[in-house]
Amino acid sequence: MHFTDLIFLFCFVPITLLLSFLEKSTEYKNFILIISSVLFFTWGRPFAVSLLLLTCVFDWGMGLLCSDKKSKPIKIFALSLDAIVNSCIFLLFERSFLFGDSTLASLSEKLMPLGIAIMTVRGFSYVFDVFTGRTEAEKNPFCVMTYSVCYPLMTGTPLVRYGDMRGQILKRTVTGKKLSDGLTRIILGMTKLAVVTPVLQRLISAGLNPNEVTMSGSFVGMGAHILNICVTWSGLCDLSIGLGKIFGFDFKESFTGFKYTGYVTGFTRSFHSSLCDFGRDVFITPLQKKNQILRIIGTLICGAVIGLWYKSTLMFLIAGVTAALFVAVEEIFLKKILDSIMPMITWAYTTVVLGFVFSLTAFDGFSGMLVWAKGLIGKGEGYFMSVALKDAITQNAFLLAVLAVCYLPFSRGFFREKIDKHCEKSVKFYSATRIAQTVCLCVMLLLSAVTLTEAAIR
Repeated sequence: MHFTDLIFLFCFVPITLLLSFLEKSTEYKNFILIISSVLFFTWGRPFAVSLLLLTCVFDWGMGLLCSDKKSKPIKIFALSLDAIVNSCIFLLFERSFLFGDSTLASLSEKLMPLGIAIMTVRGFSYVFDVFTGRTEAEKNPFCVMTYSVCYPLMTGTPLVRYGDMRGQILKRTVTGKKLSDGLTRIILGMTKLAVVTPVLQRLISAGLNPNEVTMSGSFVGMGAHILNICVTWSGLCDLSIGLGKIFGFDFKESFTGFKYTGYVTGFTRSFHSSLCDFGRDVFITPLQKKNQILRIIGTLICGAVIGLWYKSTLMFLIAGVTAALFVAVEEIFLKKILDSIMPMITWAYTTVVLGFVFSLTAFDGFSGMLVWAKGLIGKGEGYFMSVALKDAITQNAFLLAVLAVCYLPFSRGFFREKIDKHCEKSVKFYSATRIAQTVCLCVMLLLSAVTLTEAAIR
């Protein structure tokens, strides 16, 4: 069972939500959330139940050892041990293919609970925050367990810190507004993941086909690749925040709209802000207090670790380090220079750098990247556009136009500003806008359900 499965969206979530309303106490709601989360993540994997519970108990115990009452050597030992154990769990169950043992990889796939990658990061973040004094050590293991296995948090984003969530674990309420906003975000996330990403993947396949390289395909295919990553992560974020709201939680946004004025640094922080903030706290903040060189080293390590966390390949490692290098250079001196020159030049700089970073994640090696680069300058097929790419564009022209309006920084800000101004001036326009939004949500829900049903039948 996955987050976009029909049984999860239209059966598992409603039943869990209904059960949580049978009792008003937060302790009961946490109990229902723990049981349902463990059931969801260990679906068909009995061993994973033990792994989940042992991991939660271990992180809770290491958090107690990192409390203020313990000596510094004990706290350092507990933090180090927690980092090692969570890293081993991540490697064994999420990156077992790195060991080159097909038996181990097959066994890990059968035993691995869903969401183990984000779960290990969240478990370590709790112990790290206790170690640094960002939050207090939690004496109640069920509170830590609610935080660790809460399935609304397991869609991959956002990485909510325990200190930001502790008050809501102890006491929260579900209001009509939260239910409405939550359902809206869930529908948006479903639409992005079920309807939009398949279209973008078709454009990627047609545009970046190594056997039919064209200039238009190189540009359109890479644009679709970048947009696909952004849509996927924003869809996961919408789904996570929406699920959280219907259960009474308010999670911070982790994927925000990108603005060219933020340059490469702004994009990296808007793409997965919660993970980037945690990486900064772990790798950069402890070093930047000493000197700029250590700050740069910490930034590069942070970029490398985040890149490998997304996908453990050489290309993702290089992509993470490259992005981190530009972030470090911008923060030290380049941002001041960029702020003083023409916007067109800064837009070109940001586009080229981000295009290069994302192109590293689109191919398995530099040979594929070289073929794509030649296509950009016209050293491919003699014709401008392949039949497959033309069909993919024409058959999905309306959806692509909507995506352009929603995701391109210039058009998104322009249309939002115009709509907000008219809503403030006219009550009728505001009412018409709300009705149009409701109709659009209904259509999106229907499209998502139909698409997921077709996928399930296939």
